[in-house]
Amino acid sequence: MQVLHKQWLQFSCFLRGEYLVNAVRCTSVIVAPVIVFASIGLLTTGIYMGLGTLLVSLTDLPGPRINRLRFLFLGSLTLGFVAFITAIALPSPWLIALLMISFCFGFSMLAAYGGNLNAIGSLALIMMVFTIGLRPADAFSFAWPIISGGIWYTVCTSVDTYFFPHRSINNALSECMVAMSHFLRKKADFYNGDIPLADAYKDIIPGHLSRTSPE
Repeated sequence: MQVLHKQWLQFSCFLRGEYLVNAVRCTSVIVAPVIVFASIGLLTTGIYMGLGTLLVSLTDLPGPRINRLRFLFLGSLTLGFVAFITAIALPSPWLIALLMISFCFGFSMLAAYGGNLNAIGSLALIMMVFTIGLRPADAFSFAWPIISGGIWYTVCTSVDTYFFPHRSINNALSECMVAMSHFLRKKADFYNGDIPLADAYKDIIPGHLSRTSPE
């Protein structure tokens, strides 16, 4: 009975957790433009916009609200720029090769300036690969849905953080409290005379290391 109660508590925490909410929010934001544009006969434009929304959402790292919105807007413009330039250069293999070398070097160097710019650089390279694979006929018709998708995700994120500004913080605090309770429960084994001290150390050290090691 206690096992079922524990499993139910874990399942209920998952349903109320940040991960499920973010998954539902990102899925709905990505799929919405595809459905809307497909309903008016512009499926290709909707797919391009959904692609831009998806790639920009992957650059959305935790942080202050202003910084998140700033980097999301920057990521939208960067992905659109890469899509536009790559689509223009498609007819020339030599120009594509030059762009690949330049973009790979330049965007890889962004890793030196933090996780946000590193994510934007990595997704920009993925955008270049998508553009080469899709081979759009018109560069502008391909680039503007990419930028629009990124701005659409930025607006949705801005609205979400405005109405629920402390949700991420509350989730982080709750996860910290759960992890601390698990650690203290294992720590209590040291005061149990029926549990050998070596077994108590063996049980607590892996959990302690997993919570103190840098990510």
